[in-house]
Amino acid sequence: MRKRIITGIVMALVALPCLIFSHTWIFPIMTSFLCVVGTLEMLGCIEAKKYLSVTVPLSAAAAGFPLLARYMENRNEFLAVYITILFVILVYLMALPVFAPEKVNTQLVSSAFVTSVFIITAFSSIVLLRDMEGGIYYFMIPVIAPFTCDIFAYFTGRLFGRHKLIPKISPNKTVEGSIGGTFFCTVICTVYGILLKNVFSLSALLPVWTFAVGGILISLVSQLGDLTASAIKRQHGIKDYGRIFPGHGGVMDRFDSVIPTVPLFLMLMVLFTETVL
Repeated sequence: MRKRIITGIVMALVALPCLIFSHTWIFPIMTSFLCVVGTLEMLGCIEAKKYLSVTVPLSAAAAGFPLLARYMENRNEFLAVYITILFVILVYLMALPVFAPEKVNTQLVSSAFVTSVFIITAFSSIVLLRDMEGGIYYFMIPVIAPFTCDIFAYFTGRLFGRHKLIPKISPNKTVEGSIGGTFFCTVICTVYGILLKNVFSLSALLPVWTFAVGGILISLVSQLGDLTASAIKRQHGIKDYGRIFPGHGGVMDRFDSVIPTVPLFLMLMVLFTETVL
């Protein structure tokens, strides 16, 4: 516990300047770093990291896309480049079992590609979200909300938990904790939306009801992300994805609930406001 607290303090001290100076190069560099580490952790988990033919292109994509998301001003061009490069990597990876079947198989390259794209999309989306109009007020919502859900789910589960949620995947999670996390996440997102509307009156502001719906969706999707990451770990027989955060595990252990929520919130921004990428 002591190690977790100390690590948490250090993480907060490192994250704070990145958030304060999120309009500078510091933010995409840190995002790119986390994306690469998370990708390598996942590749290590599924036993694909040792194959450089798989690791190199996916790591390069993880490093490059969060930077391109910041520095390619034309978002249509970014999306075109994103789709094109990932398709080329996919074709390349699917060719590996054909020309090097003794090293890799289709199951390995498919798992490596899908999980890596999942991570790359999330960390690229947080940069896109930050750079949208009013993004400074929005980009932390899909990051803070899952952590809020986790915290309230934990305490609600400790106080009222009676029924196990999915014991085979996560034996400590309860139905009551899940409901509590969803409820408080929704309340906090809604209150934040009301404050933004009444205090800041942003032109790209989401309607308040979308904050409530977003809170529900974020909490549910974040819990699914957490459970999915736990299922992958259990399937491959590991406790933590990494050790970069002593007492907390790796990037994937800390951001497993955040990764699916960022693209979700970015989608809400595009669908329900006049903001464009």
